[in-house]
Amino acid sequence: MDKSKLRTFRSRILSHIALPLILIMASVYAVNAWFSYLSSEKRLYHSLTQEASHSASRLQLLLEHAQANTQGLADFIGFL
Repeated sequence: MDKSKLRTFRSRILSHIALPLILIMASVYAVNAWFSYLSSEKRLYHSLTQEASHSASRLQLLLEHAQANTQGLADFIGFL
């Protein structure tokens, strides 16, 4: 077989089959990575929202407790 025909056959296989498959696979991988990124971002923000809400309610409880203690101490000092 002639080497020039073999080269054109190889280049035809490469240009008609291999390169489009590589492009399709890369596109599918990119779309999958993008959806994975969006999903992980959504989970992260949901987790941060829950953590912030929990921290805010805990801080509110501590401030109410401190206010009650301060009010009790002021009443005690006023009683003396």
